[in-house]
Amino acid sequence: MSNSPPPPNKSSPRTGKRLEVRAYEILVTTYRSATQYYKSIYCQVKSDYSSSKDYNDAVDFFKNFEKKDKVEYGWIMKYAKDLQERFEKTDGKLDEKADSIIKYLGGGSALLTFGALVSIKPEKPETCLLGLIALVSLIPSLCFALLAVQAALRVRSPQSAATPPPLTKAVHLAENYASAEEAELNLVLICHPICEAYAYRNKQKSDDLRRAHEFYAQSLLFVLIPVITISAALVYLALKPPSATSDGPATPKTTLSSDRQHCLGALHAQV
Repeated sequence: MSNSPPPPNKSSPRTGKRLEVRAYEILVTTYRSATQYYKSIYCQVKSDYSSSKDYNDAVDFFKNFEKKDKVEYGWIMKYAKDLQERFEKTDGKLDEKADSIIKYLGGGSALLTFGALVSIKPEKPETCLLGLIALVSLIPSLCFALLAVQAALRVRSPQSAATPPPLTKAVHLAENYASAEEAELNLVLICHPICEAYAYRNKQKSDDLRRAHEFYAQSLLFVLIPVITISAALVYLALKPPSATSDGPATPKTTLSSDRQHCLGALHAQV
């Protein structure tokens, strides 16, 4: 019997399928870990305004307020109304700024990505190389752009807000106080906790909006990377010597080989 070595074992289809399943499990685990890490940093649930110290102090002030004699409180009603309107306008302006970031930065990032993908054309190696360079170099800018849009979306996310008491509470105040001035004063004093809740909400929104602007600035800064890399690639391709093509006339080597074969054939014919 011959002692020839056994043939090498070929991988079965089951082994390949097992490897594909294992690679898919690794990808899913990595994605879940990255998502949890991302949520733990950038997607923290905002605390409610009821946890604010200023809001709780305002509620205590409203509960413990006692009207003093010979004090004019009429101007406070107008001031409380103006203060609440100011906080409402600030809240609306913050939402408008967040909407502009979502609209322009989100749409611009999508257009940049689409343009980089379209520029990859496999017909010419140089064009394909430039497209890949543009796509890879845009990744840092796109990442910061997505973070900016995410922070702006947090500004526009629904949040709890303190509202004036319902009409039944106003009726209850009118029935418990003898004069309309006292009832109106207690009703206006409720605006103090409401304004503090607005101030807390605006502070949360302004922090997210500031973070969105920082990411936006970093995204614009990283746009310089594709500009530099594509410029360097174009200079390299311009200075690169042209490669020999196969469409030209026959090389001297081929002609010389044909002549030699012709001469050898004539020599054999003479012999």
